[in-house]
This record gives sequence, C-alpha cells and structure tokens, in this order.
Amino acid sequence: MESAKPEEIRSFLLHIKILLESEDNYVFWTDLPKNKNTLLKLGFTPEQALQEIIDLTYKDYCSGPEPNRSKDGRHEGNVWKFGKKVCDLEVYIKFHLISHKRFSKVVIISFHEPEFPLTYPYK
Repeated sequence: MESAKPEEIRSFLLHIKILLESEDNYVFWTDLPKNKNTLLKLGFTPEQALQEIIDLTYKDYCSGPEPNRSKDGRHEGNVWKFGKKVCDLEVYIKFHLISHKRFSKVVIISFHEPEFPLTYPYK
C-alpha cells in the first residue's frame, strides 16, 4: 500500500488534535490490556498519553489511511497507524477516524508496545 503524503498526514493530525480538545469527540480504549499495561509501564495517565498523541508529527507516521476492519462491521472510516519513542519505549498508536456529515469522532484503539516492527517512511 502506498504511503500517505506528508501534507495529507499533517492535515489528518491537525484534525485529530482539534477533536482531542473535547472529550465528546474521542474515545481512548485505555481498558484494553495492552494499552493499560503500556500506560502502567510508562507510569502515564491517559492525559499524558493524549499529550504524546497531540505531539505526533508526519515523521511518526507508519501507514494509513486504510479501511477499518472492525469485526462487527458497524463502523465506517479509516485507520491510521503511527509509532513514537516515549520515554525510550517504542509505542504503536492506531486511530480510527469516524466521519459523518455533521460530526467526526476519533477512536484511539492502540497505545502500546508494537507487536511487529514498525516502519517509518518519513524518518
């Protein structure tokens, strides 16, 4: 799959940052065991993890947008994948962006150590 261009990634990240300004616009799956364990390992609160997400740049991009592959088939939208060094720990970050005519919502699916090597096309 072809990588998104830096301009497209910057635009996506700006959209995410705006959505993260209001708790009504995002869901962070902190209760998933992998996410919870990484937050504990880092000694982070969800708010500290959100700050790391807000600080993402196009250089942290790994892949996307890709069609969401939700098991229940109910969700629309795309997933984007990023990676970042946080306190000397590489963290895999995956978003699901849901856009409707009147609103957008971001689901932070993953914030955990990667299960596979991450590639960064712009680093």
